[in-house]
This record gives sequence, C-alpha cells and structure tokens, in this order.
Amino acid sequence: MQVNLIKLIKDLSPTFLRDNKLVQIIFVLISEARTSFNQFMLQVPDWKYKACSNASVLSLQKTIQRELDVDCTITESDGKPVDFLVTMSGNYDEGQVRKVIDNYKLSGKSYVFENGAITYTCEFINYVCVLTMVENLITVTFSTFSGGAQVIAERAVTSDLIVICKFELRYLNPVYYQFEIHSGYTQSSEIHITEWKAVVSALLTEVTPSSDTSYDYVFDKDLTPI
Repeated sequence: MQVNLIKLIKDLSPTFLRDNKLVQIIFVLISEARTSFNQFMLQVPDWKYKACSNASVLSLQKTIQRELDVDCTITESDGKPVDFLVTMSGNYDEGQVRKVIDNYKLSGKSYVFENGAITYTCEFINYVCVLTMVENLITVTFSTFSGGAQVIAERAVTSDLIVICKFELRYLNPVYYQFEIHSGYTQSSEIHITEWKAVVSALLTEVTPSSDTSYDYVFDKDLTPI
C-alpha cells in the first residue's frame, strides 16, 4: 500500500496549520516512520507464510526449499534411535537446514541427515587430437609374364579393404579392376588381367575404408611403370 504522506499530513492537520513549511517539517520528522512502515509491509508475506507452516512432512520440505533453495526428502524412521531421516541433495549448509527443522518440528522428535546421491558430469572443451595414426602403404604388383596382378599392404590390415586399380593400356582405353585385402592379411588374391599384354602402367585410385582405428591406408598416386 502506497501512502501519500504530504496529503495525509495536510488532511490531518487543522486548517490554520496547513502551511507548506510546517507540513515539510512534519514530513521530515516522520520520515523514519515511513521507512519502517515500508519495511514492515515487505515482511508481511513472509510472516504469513511462516505462520501457516507446520511440522508436517510436506510443509517442512517446502519450507526448506523456499528458504534455502535446496531439495530434501523427509522419511519416517522407526524411532530407534531417530524418528525421521532427512535426505539432502546438492550443496547445502547443514547448520541452516537444522535451524529451519528445529523451528518447525514437533518437540521431542529426533532426526539425522543423509546425503543424497551425487552425480558428476564432465566434458572436454577445446580438445585437440594428439593421436598420430600409423600409415600403412598399399602397392600394386603386376606380372608381365602371367598377366596376374595383386595389391599388397605394408602391414597386416585391420579392416576388409576394397582397392581400385587403374591399368593404362597401349593404344587402348584404361581398364579398372577391384581387389580385396581381408582383415588380418597383407595381400589380395591374384587377378588375371585380360588385357595384360597391353598393360604399360598401373595406378591405385581408391582404398575403402581409407582409415580405421589402427592405420591410415595410403597409396602412391603416381603411375607405376610395368
């Protein structure tokens, strides 16, 4: 409630005393009363809430949450040796919680505290990968006598690899063959190149997958003369 003290002073003063100077003097004299009245009005809602609070579990839990901004659960015990258990979660001041409980609990009732489960979470920020993958070189071999070709890995692969190889032919368009190196092996099966007599060079064009948890699979991007 807002009170216009200037108007109130004029209304309550006799007519012959309603001089502005006198009203201002009275206003200054009662200014502390105005401050006290405003502070009183600010406290009224909190007093009304506390007056309605009681020792019930629901009321006590809500009061702790409202006054201290912490969550708690109150459960009844068997009375041996305590009457109820107060389970807290989050960060809290036990002294302040105990003060609130003591103000509202029934006389003669005892209690103990129990910390609720604490959950920790974390995450990496501004992370930088420091793992350097080992390169596993893939090459192609070709026999000019039998027309057989195969691809070979420097180390035993840890994934099933599909390797595409391009063969350049003399006076003809290039041809592509697909090879496969199975996990745990270092070379593919030999494939007979139908146009083997016309092959002049070979080039690996693709390896799938190009990497896994063990290796980066790399190959020479220049033509290999036969």
